[in-house]
Order: sequence, then structure tokens, then C-alpha cells
Amino acid sequence: MQNSMKHFAMMLGVTLLSGWTWAQKPEKIKMYVVKQQDSTYYATQSQLWKKEVAKRPHDEEAWDNYYNATRYAQWFHDRNDSEEQQLLESMKRAIPNTYTYYKCAYRYNQGSPESVRAAEEALRRLPQGHDDYDTWVGYLLLTAQMNRLSEMARQYYETGSYSPAILQYNYNELQGMDEGGIYVGNGDASIIPKLLLQYGKEVHKDKIIVCFPMLIAKDYAEYVFKKLGLGPVPEPLRPLTSQEAYEAYYQQLMETIRNHTTRSLYFSAFNIKDMVPTWTDSLYNEGLVMKYSTRLYDNRAVKRRNVEERYLLDYLRQSFTPREWTTNSRLTANYAVLCSDLLPYYKKHDRKRYQWLYETLTQGINQTDLSGEEKYKYLRLLDK
Repeated sequence: MQNSMKHFAMMLGVTLLSGWTWAQKPEKIKMYVVKQQDSTYYATQSQLWKKEVAKRPHDEEAWDNYYNATRYAQWFHDRNDSEEQQLLESMKRAIPNTYTYYKCAYRYNQGSPESVRAAEEALRRLPQGHDDYDTWVGYLLLTAQMNRLSEMARQYYETGSYSPAILQYNYNELQGMDEGGIYVGNGDASIIPKLLLQYGKEVHKDKIIVCFPMLIAKDYAEYVFKKLGLGPVPEPLRPLTSQEAYEAYYQQLMETIRNHTTRSLYFSAFNIKDMVPTWTDSLYNEGLVMKYSTRLYDNRAVKRRNVEERYLLDYLRQSFTPREWTTNSRLTANYAVLCSDLLPYYKKHDRKRYQWLYETLTQGINQTDLSGEEKYKYLRLLDK
């Protein structure tokens, strides 16, 4: 029985955790993928760290947290360039020619030539024991500096600081793909862990990982097209002077890849309509990823194979690592979204397998840090 991706679109990515607590003191601002807070938290932290830099104007750590809190606070509103620019100018006066200043300048100027200069200045000053691997893995990928990327990703993996559960989810995504398949994703938790697995763990190195938003960058697009043997990157059909023109160019690039590759083409289940909005009827759920196909086929049989033979799911039943990363819960919940439709089949044809999968998905949801209401919503999927 065929099952296109459109049946899953309503549920995917709905879990965006936030938990506001009144902050009485400044706290280290963690990456959003690690700990998601709401706008009030970040706005409060921004003001608290502003006071700290006034007291300690040469403290790089205080400036770093002040900048990060301010930047995250603006994610919830229209970005205030003037505020962020003024913060950066103050930082430049207080801690010029430092790693922290250049790192923040890179983040502020992303997409401009200045960002590359700032990034290289920061990397020349990269301190021992830093925790900015996500930033620099992303930068080296964007600029297609693959030798440096492989070393940075290996170092990141070997720190042991990346979430084991997110690595496990990404490993399972790759496990279900055909050999040499292309994976297209959109988001840190879909791309960076796969690079860590390839360059750090040295598994699934046959897969081609494509970061969808980066395709607009010339160096990265040229790297991808060369890797896929597709020849030169096509020029946009119209000037890139509007959001609509950029969206059309992304689709032009994806259609070129689709029409000229002989490799199997897969997509992350997250943000799928942002990547290929007109392809939904040709995308089929095979477990954790969506496969592009122009022909009908029994994708549920492939999903059963993946769940029964390829995915490593014991970590959902019992985990022995701290559940620190917010994204862990979102990914764990999506096992229920993407795989619960196998339960009616197993209930009818294989009661033992039904019991195993039902308990695995249930225990996975119950181990998350989701609210009781959110857990109930996902647990209901298992009883349909």
C-alpha cells in the first residue's frame, strides 16, 4: 500500500519546546539546538549580560553571552540590525582583535564577503577548549573547505559533547537509504551530526549530504555539483533580487539534481515543503526519510525492513545519557509520527512485532522532556 509524504506533513516539526523561567542572574546562553527558550528569557538575559559587560568590559565570555542572548531574542521579532550592529561596534571597542569579536562579526555579517574575513580571523585565534564547533563546521561546509571541515568534524565528534541521541537518529536516517544515496536536509540537527558520523565515526561515507539552504552559495553549490558529477552549476533564470527569485532558483537547482543524477534522492522529513513544495506527491515515507520516486511502489514494505533490520532503536527504550538537548525530544517524538502507521499492520500480521514497536515508541515518548499534554498527543498516534 502506497503512502506519500503528504499524510505526514501536518504532524512534522510541531514540537518546538520553550520554557520560560524568570532569570535572576545571567546564565550561559546555550545553542538553540541544545536548549530552546522563549523570547522573554533571551530578552532578560540580554539585559543581564549587558550589565555584566559594563562591569567587566574586557571579558570575552560576557560579551559572547550578551551577543548570543540579543541575537536569539531577535529571532522572535523582526531582526533589528541597528541594535545588533551597535552591540558589535561596542564589542569592537572593548575587545578588538579577539576571537570572540571576530566570531560574532562573522555571525552578524553572514552572506557577505566580510563574514569570510571575520571567520578566518576568528579561526586563527581559535582557543583550546572552545565549544563553537557548530559554527565552524557550518562555515567550512558553506565555503566548501572540505579538508578543514573533515578535521573540524572529527575533532567535534571526538570531544564526545554532541548529543548521542541526535547522532543515533541521524545514523538511523542514513541506515535506511540506498547505497550512495543523496540526503537533502535543512537545519543543524539534520546536517551537522551526519558530518560527524562520516568524518568522526567514519560510517556511511558513501552517502552525499546536501545542505539545502547552502545551495545558494557559489562555492558550496560548485562542490555539490562536482561531487555529483553534474557539470557546472546552472545560472539563475532571473536576477536574484527578490525572495521569490531566490525560491525559484533553489527549485531550479533541485530540479537539476533530480533530473540528472542516477543516485537515489532522499529528503529530511523536517521542513520538506520549504525545500520542495511542488514535489510532495512524489515523496514516499520509508521510515525516517522521504524518498523521491516517479513511480508507485510499496514504501511501507521498505519501512518495515528499516524498522525490523536496519534501525537501531534500543536507545528509545532505555537511555543512559542525560537528556540535555531540547532537540532530542523533538526527534524522538517524530519516530511516533513517521513509524506509527506500521502498528495496524503488525497488529494484524505479527503480534510480537506489534508489541515490540508499540512499547519502543511509547517508552521513547515517555523518556522525552515534552510536557504531559504533548506526550499525550503523540501517544494517541500509537492507538489509532
